[in-house]
Amino acid sequence: TEVGWTSTRRGSLGIGVEDATISHSLIQNWNPAGTGNLDGTDAANTPRFASFYDTTVFPLNSQPIREYSELDLRLLHGSPGIDAGDATGAPLTDLLGNHRVLDGNMDGVAIPDMGAYETLPILLVDGESTAGGDGLTWSTAFNDLQTALSEAVYGQEIWVADGTYHPTTGTDRRESFNLKNGVKMYGGFAGNETLQTQRNLLANRTVLSGDIGVAGDMSDNSFSVVTARTLDPTTILDGFRISGGRSSLSGAGISGQNIYGTFANLVVEGNWADGDGGGADIFVSATKPNFGGTFDPDEINGPTWINCVFAGNRAQQGAGLRFSGSNAACRMVKCTCRGNPASTTGGAGEQTTGEQFEGSNSRSWYNRADDSTTPTAACIAGAGATRAAARGERVGGAE
Repeated sequence: TEVGWTSTRRGSLGIGVEDATISHSLIQNWNPAGTGNLDGTDAANTPRFASFYDTTVFPLNSQPIREYSELDLRLLHGSPGIDAGDATGAPLTDLLGNHRVLDGNMDGVAIPDMGAYETLPILLVDGESTAGGDGLTWSTAFNDLQTALSEAVYGQEIWVADGTYHPTTGTDRRESFNLKNGVKMYGGFAGNETLQTQRNLLANRTVLSGDIGVAGDMSDNSFSVVTARTLDPTTILDGFRISGGRSSLSGAGISGQNIYGTFANLVVEGNWADGDGGGADIFVSATKPNFGGTFDPDEINGPTWINCVFAGNRAQQGAGLRFSGSNAACRMVKCTCRGNPASTTGGAGEQTTGEQFEGSNSRSWYNRADDSTTPTAACIAGAGATRAAARGERVGGAE
C-alpha cells in the first residue's frame, strides 16, 4: 500500500516496474495493473497531502534535501487514498504511532489508508447526544465540545452540530474554548452529514456562548468565549456565532496571541470588554513562532478573516476587532463590521503602529467612536485605516 507522488517517471518508488507486483497503491502518472490500485494519471486522484512540493513548480534538483524531511505527507480528508489500503499484513500503528485501521471516510467500515499515515477520524459533537459517546459517529457524538477539544490532535477536524455550547457548565468565568494548534473546527451541521460541503450555516446555527451564569446577565459571563494561543496557518475556526463574552480587560469574544490561522463564516456579536477588542483582541509578536519548514515565513503575517461579521460589540478601543503587535498583518476578506460602539476610538476596529490592517471587499457601517472627532476613527483607527478604505471598504462614519 503506497502513495508515490511528485515525480514524473514510473520509477519514483525505486522499484523495477516490469517485475513488480503492486496493489492498493496510488502512483503519479501511472495506472498499474493489480488489485485496488488507483489511476495516477487521473487528476481526480491527487492524494491531497497536508503539504508537499509540486515538482511542476519546483524541479526536484532545485529543492534542498532538508526540505523533504519537513513535508507533511498525511492525507487530508477527502483524499482518494483514505480507506483505500489493504489490512493484510498492515502494521498496528502508523508512522506517528496512531492506530492503523480507522474509518477515515465515515462510511462505517474501518480500512487502513494508503501511505505511511492513517488519517485521523473526524470528531463529531452534538449537544443533544447522550453523554459518554466516542465522537466517531453522529449517533455516538460527544455532547460536550470541550471533550472534543481535549481529544483533538494536530491535523484533526471537529464538526459541531447546531445548538448553543458554553465553555463550562459551572460559573468559572475564566473558562473558555481554547483552540488547538493545527485543529480545524467547523460548525453548521445538522448531525447527519458525511461531507463538510453538506452543512448549512443558516439552517444550523452553532453558537459559542459566554452566558454561563444567570441567563441574560452579562456580569457573570465568561471573560473570553474563545481563546487562541500560538496557532499555525493550518488552524481553522469556521461556521460559529460567538457571543456573550464580558471582560474587564480585553478580548471578550476572542482573545488571541500569535495566531496565523483562518477564521471564516463567523458572527462575532454582543461581546463587551472594558479595555480593548470587544469582539476580538489579537496580538502578534515581532518574532514569528517556528512552525517548521512547511510554511513560508514570508507569508505568515497574522490571521485571516473571511466572510465574518462583527456586530454589536463594545470596548474602549477597537470595539469590533483590535489588532496589535509589530511586523504583522490582519486581513479581512468580505467581512462586515456594523454597530460596534467604542468609548474612545476604532468602532469597527483598531490597529496600532507597525501593523497592516488589510480589508478587501469588506464593509464597515454605523460604528461609533465617542471620544474621537475623526470620521474614520469610527471605522478603523490607526495607520492602516486609509489602506483598508482603499481596498473596498465602505465607511459609514459615526452613527
